[in-house]
This record gives sequence, structure tokens and C-alpha cells, in this order.
Amino acid sequence: MKEHIRVLIIEDEPTWQKMITRQLNQDPKFLIVGIAENLEQGINLGKILDYDFIIIDLQLDQTAEDGFVVYDELKKARKIQAIFLTNNENPDTMYRAFLHGGYSYIPKSYLNVLPQTLHYLYENPASNLIMNAVQDRVKEYRLTKLTSAERNIFDLLNQGLKPKKIAEDFNISLYTVRSHIKNVLKKLALNDYREAIKKLYSSDCCKIENQQKSSSPLDSK
Repeated sequence: MKEHIRVLIIEDEPTWQKMITRQLNQDPKFLIVGIAENLEQGINLGKILDYDFIIIDLQLDQTAEDGFVVYDELKKARKIQAIFLTNNENPDTMYRAFLHGGYSYIPKSYLNVLPQTLHYLYENPASNLIMNAVQDRVKEYRLTKLTSAERNIFDLLNQGLKPKKIAEDFNISLYTVRSHIKNVLKKLALNDYREAIKKLYSSDCCKIENQQKSSSPLDSK
């Protein structure tokens, strides 16, 4: 194994930066390669530095869950092993962190378990493979839970129609269209409907059939 476990920290609050650093510096095995103070720095450092794990605060810049934005951007270019930190212990947030691909989710009130968690994940790569497989299966299951209206909306989006155009063509409110999009993104733990389209149309578990058309995207079966 490598001499050090290299860690990148993305945390906007100086107090928590110090607390995370203190936890890791107690063990000479850990090497902190960088500390990013906001979303933009996190993305920039995440693209240029070498690290084994990235620790991401979910609420950067005081914006709810924009840590997911950093993670989604970085994983486009490389495999990311992320541990999400947050003051929010809401089960739904924990579930979304898991679906996003986070290798662990740690409430800040339990920060003392961070070193042990990093050691375990680093020393047991097989557990990461199992976690990835479980995450894939959970996502596939969530795809089967999309409503007919949600499927039809994304069928139209996949054809190249914009939300405003869908609302106009089918005489429904733009708010309704956006609500369906928002619901699907939440189910798939994604932030961009273009990413959701890729997932929906590439999934072997739940492909949307273009041949099945309804008179309105709000029709249900």
C-alpha cells in the first residue's frame, strides 16, 4: 500500500476545517493534500490534485447540498471516493448522499469516526465494489418507481423539447413540468435533467419506450 492516504478537504467553515485537520493529523498515515473553502475552489482543486479520498461538506457557501454539485462535476473526469459531511442528519439527505455515490456519510457530530472510516475504506477496497453494486441496484429500483407522467415528460425532453415548449404544446403550466423534473431528479439523486436523461435511457432496468406515447404528458396509466 501507499505510504500515505491522501485526502482533499472541501469545507467552507474555518472552524470545521481545523477540526477535520486535527482529526486527521493525529494519524501520520494521513496526508492532507489541499483544503478548498468554497464550491469553485473544490472543483478546481479536485481536478488538479492527486488524492485517495475527498471529504466534502454538503452545505458549502451556506447553500443546501451544493456539495453534491462539486461531487457531480468531479466524477465526470475521474473516479471519486467521497465522504460527505453535514450538520443535517435527515434520513433523506443520508439516502441522497448514498445514491450520489458517496462512500460514507458522516454527521459532523460524529466527526471522531472519520479516521477509522477512511482507514476501513482504504484497506477494504472490496467493500467499495460491493457498495457500488448496491448503489446501482438501488438506482435501478428507483427508476421503476417513476410515474407515467414523469416518464412522458422525460420522453419529450429526450426528444429535444425544452420545459417551456412542453408546457406550451400540452397546455400545462411550466410549474407542473418543472415539478415532474424535480421529482425525478430527487428520485435519482441528480442535479441536472440532462444527466437524468442519460440515466433513464441507458438503464437496462427501466428504459423509457419511445413508442409509448400519450395524448398528454400528464396522462397516467
